[in-house]
Amino acid sequence: MNPYLFPIPISMILAVDNGNNIGKNNRLPWGHFPEDMRWFQEKTINSTMLMGSNTWKSLPGKLKNRHHIVLSSKLLDKLPDTTLLNRSFEDSIRRACALSPYPKLFIIGGKRLFEEGIQFVSRVYLTRINHLYDGDVKVNLDEILSREFYINNIDTILSKNNNIEMKFYEYVRIKKVENPGSH
Repeated sequence: MNPYLFPIPISMILAVDNGNNIGKNNRLPWGHFPEDMRWFQEKTINSTMLMGSNTWKSLPGKLKNRHHIVLSSKLLDKLPDTTLLNRSFEDSIRRACALSPYPKLFIIGGKRLFEEGIQFVSRVYLTRINHLYDGDVKVNLDEILSREFYINNIDTILSKNNNIEMKFYEYVRIKKVENPGSH
C-alpha cells in the first residue's frame, strides 16, 4: 500500500517505554509527562484523529480543535464525532480521510491500529521514554521503522518532573521508486 496515494497525509503518533509498553489498564503506564502531552498536542492540533474504542474511552473527552473518529465493533456510550463500525482497516482509513474536516489524519492508538495502520502512514511521531514501566500492552514497530522509514528529526529532553530522558522522533517513510522497465 502506497500511503502517498491517500487524499490527505496520514501519520501515527505514539509513545513507548524501554519495554515497548504503551498501556496499562487502559492508561499510559507512566502517567502524564507534560512534555509528551505538549508534543502530542502540537502534532495533532487541527487534525482528525483515528483511534480504537479503548483509546477513545481513555481520553478525558473530545480534544479541542480535533475531529475524533473511532473504529469499533459496537456503538459507544460516550460518542465521538464519528464512529466507523465493522469495516476493513483500509476502508476505514479511506472513510476517515473522506470525513476529515482537517487536512491531516493521525492514528493515535491502540495496539491494533498501530500494527495495522503502519502500512498506511507516511510519518510516525514516536516518543521513546528511557525508563521501563509496568505495562500490559506492547507495540514494537522497530523492524518496520528501520526498514521502511528514515529518521528526519530527533529531539532529546529530560522531563522536568522526574529527570527521565525522552526522545521525540519523527520518522518519514522512504518513497519507493518503481523501475519503469519492471512491469
